[in-house]
Amino acid sequence: MFKSVIGKISRTGRKLSELSGAELQERLDLIKAAMLVKALGDGMYKDDRKKEDFDRLADEIVAMPVGEMQSTIQTYMEKQMDDYLKSVNEVCGSLDAKVLAATKSAFDRVNLMGQKQKESMNWGLEVKESSIPHAGNGVFLNGRIRPGTFLTVLPGTVYLRQHIVDPQYFQPLTKVKSDYKYWSYDGLIIDSTNYVPTSPVALGHLVNHPADPARATLKPNVMVVPFEFTRREGQMYPHLIPNRYVAPEKFMYKVANNHVIANSFVRSLGLISISEIENEELLLDYRLPPKGQPAWYKQIDDSTLRRWNLPVEADKELHSEQK
Repeated sequence: MFKSVIGKISRTGRKLSELSGAELQERLDLIKAAMLVKALGDGMYKDDRKKEDFDRLADEIVAMPVGEMQSTIQTYMEKQMDDYLKSVNEVCGSLDAKVLAATKSAFDRVNLMGQKQKESMNWGLEVKESSIPHAGNGVFLNGRIRPGTFLTVLPGTVYLRQHIVDPQYFQPLTKVKSDYKYWSYDGLIIDSTNYVPTSPVALGHLVNHPADPARATLKPNVMVVPFEFTRREGQMYPHLIPNRYVAPEKFMYKVANNHVIANSFVRSLGLISISEIENEELLLDYRLPPKGQPAWYKQIDDSTLRRWNLPVEADKELHSEQK
C-alpha cells in the first residue's frame, strides 16, 4: 500500500527526488487524514462498502493537489467541530454551578463534562492515570468511535511564521524548556506549557506516546491534523476554543501564515482517531527527534526519520525506481 501511494504521489506533482523526507511525510499524513475524515463524513463505515470503494477513495485523495487535500480536511473537520462545540457548550450550560464548584480540580471538572458529553455524543473523554508506566495522567475514551473522529485539540498559545521571525516572541519561547511544545511541518508552533484544560476540547497535550516495555505491540490510535477554527465558531464559542495567537496576525503575513480558509479565527492542530477505538487510552506518536530521545521513548516507524529529514532505506529504493 505504501509503495503504491508513493508512486501515485510522484505522478501528481514533484518527483520523489525533489521532496525532502519531511515534505514526503507531510504529504503522506495529509493523504491519511483526508481519507479518514472523508470516509467518516461520507458514511462509508455505516454502509456495506467493499474494499474497492476505499481503494477508489484512496485514488481520489492521492490525486489531489496538496491545497485541495488541506481544503478537504478543513471541510470535513469543520462539520465535526461544529457538532462537537455545540455539544460541549450544551454540556457546560447543563451543569449545575454548585456541582462544578464542588469539584476538586480542573481534571475533575473536565471529567464531569466528559460524562455528560457521552450522554449526547455516545462517547466522552476522561483524564486519569495513564496505562503507560510512569507517564502520569493520560486521556481515555469512554465509548466507541470510528476512524476519522475528531477527539480534542492541542491547546495553548499559537505562534505563526510572523511571530517566529520576530525575536520579541521567539526568544522567550525558546528560553523555556518544555515538553509541551508542538511544531508542525510548516513552522506553526503551539505551546501548551502550563495549560490547564477547562473542557474536553483542550486535552491534546495530555495524550501519551505508546511506549510500554510490557506491551511491545502497542501502537498509536490518533494522529495530528491541521485545521482552523472559523470566525463564526470564534464568535459563538470563544470560551471553548483553547488557542490564541501570541500577538495579532499582521495582514502582510496572511499568505505566509498558510491559511486554508479566508474566515479563519485561529489556526490549530487537532487529534483524530486512526482506528476504531473502544474504551481505550488515546495514544499519539510523538515523533521526537532521534537525537536526544529520552530513555523511555520508543520509535514507532520510519515516519519519525522522514519527519526530521533523516535517511529511510525504503525511500532510497523508491527514489531509484523513479529515476
